[in-house]
Amino acid sequence: MSNVRRIYVEKKEEYAVKAKELKEEIVSYLQITSVDQVRVLIRYDVENLSDEVFEKACKGIFAEPPVDDLYLEKVDIPAGCQAFSESGLHGRSWSPPAHGSSRPCNNNRRSRSAYTGLQYTASRRSGALPS
Repeated sequence: MSNVRRIYVEKKEEYAVKAKELKEEIVSYLQITSVDQVRVLIRYDVENLSDEVFEKACKGIFAEPPVDDLYLEKVDIPAGCQAFSESGLHGRSWSPPAHGSSRPCNNNRRSRSAYTGLQYTASRRSGALPS
């Protein structure tokens, strides 16, 4: 039961507000007009869950089926698209400590899952995205 499973969650197109905002920022602030689509995926690495609990968590905790698409283990990136990711500090997550401070603490040993980052996928019409 100690295997790590990776899942990706993406808002369905009609609910993908962050992806639309990010595309607008790329076009307006960075002046990259060749981007015609941006996808934002949240990646979770999940461990120490039984198959039954994992299946239930996928359908109600990590993703909401009416508004989210869930991908197990990998996401296909179409040819001609660029992908990059961002991630918080490894081993750091927020948990309110008993003494009332709001400082982050390392509690990954106690948590069953941890948010590990976002993956952005941008498709382009022509040419390469600037590096």
